[in-house]
Amino acid sequence: MVKKKPACWLFVAVCVCLSASARGEGIRVIDKEVRYGTKVYAEGEKPRPAPEMEVESLAITTLPAKIKSPGGWEENVYSTSGEQTTLRAAGKDWIVHLVETTRGVDDTNTGAQDYKVWYRVSRDLGKSYTELKPLVEKGEEYNYLHPIKGVYVGKNGFVFGGRILSASNGEILVPTYRWPLDAEGKPLNPHGAYTYMESGVLIGRWREDGSDIDWESGAFVRPEANQSTRGSDECAIAEMSTPGHFMMVARGSNQNRPDFPGRKWYAESKDYCRTWTKPVPWKFDDGEVFYSPAALGSLIRSRKNGRLYWIGNITPENPNGNYPRFPLVIG
Repeated sequence: MVKKKPACWLFVAVCVCLSASARGEGIRVIDKEVRYGTKVYAEGEKPRPAPEMEVESLAITTLPAKIKSPGGWEENVYSTSGEQTTLRAAGKDWIVHLVETTRGVDDTNTGAQDYKVWYRVSRDLGKSYTELKPLVEKGEEYNYLHPIKGVYVGKNGFVFGGRILSASNGEILVPTYRWPLDAEGKPLNPHGAYTYMESGVLIGRWREDGSDIDWESGAFVRPEANQSTRGSDECAIAEMSTPGHFMMVARGSNQNRPDFPGRKWYAESKDYCRTWTKPVPWKFDDGEVFYSPAALGSLIRSRKNGRLYWIGNITPENPNGNYPRFPLVIG
């Protein structure tokens, strides 16, 4: 049983089976409780213990605040913790470092239609890096003005939105989302929401000498407009036991349409994220659909037991767009 604690000083998350038990019928605990505290502890509480295993820290040299694009204009470089990501190639000293850029302000309203991804690589564990450059998909039809499928600078944008990872075949997989265009080439937004996105994966393959990465984008998917008012974004992906078989859990929304149920959306790929099944609501294992606000979720695999965990919000009642973003569960 999980007891409620004052939110001002303690957050409690319990690893539970994502099943009917999480609806208040009793919780089946399948991993240890995780506690995060500040300097103040209630009676019986203990400080968070030190981790039992080291987490690799990759060296990242300072980035400029602005950078000139191949088109001659300046891009603002955003490189706070949520706007950059790195990945080391397995067994090598190679690192890829991605950041997001816009020509304007990095916020939902003005930035989303102009997001771009730039990257650089290191072959000496971060002691030195190549120059930042736009991520452009391989193929003669792609360039800095048309960097990936369905994205045209000045009309819409794309950005990474989940944890980058390595696939079993060595490919780099970057969860991403883009703002789709309508038949007239204008940003699609059927419900006038903050944004309207669709989710996919950028796929990278290191060149033999580690000097660069060749990129491609897989298919993008989103729920129907009568299922989510903002499409899908901030997806999390994970590889299943069969090589190349991936699952995706993406954020949806009912902003401006409180009669829509707030959901997370689930899809599968069996070709290393190049194609996806049609997104369906993320459910309990007995088939019942639960409510979830428009918020980021994560997928992590335990190094101890090999199990895959989803971290996200499940609410007892239909949320209102982004809120409430509690309780937080691990299942």
